[in-house]
Amino acid sequence: MPGRLTAVSFCLALAALAASALLLVLPAYSGSIGGQARQASLLDVNGSWALVPLSFPPVLVLIPLAFPKRALRVSACVVLFAFVVAGGFTIGLFYLPAAVLLLLAAVLDLPLKTQAS
Repeated sequence: MPGRLTAVSFCLALAALAASALLLVLPAYSGSIGGQARQASLLDVNGSWALVPLSFPPVLVLIPLAFPKRALRVSACVVLFAFVVAGGFTIGLFYLPAAVLLLLAAVLDLPLKTQAS
């Protein structure tokens, strides 16, 4: 079980960091100025303030990795799913894979009940 949990935790951190990195550099805005099509990234349009909401999910998934307690993992999962729903029309859905992996990490940590025969 510790090997599986480590692999899920590693994938979780990678998913959150990849989503943040992609959102920073990929074109998120498009428009037309003077008849020319223009595209810009979140960092181009919003400046360094774009780092604030984009840093929240990676920091959130690192907390249960630093302190491997089930309660922290479950509460981080709830907060990350709330972030996904609240930001669903903008950046939230990019963090859905990280939220699902965090849910998987929380479920893998729960003890399995066995029936004595």
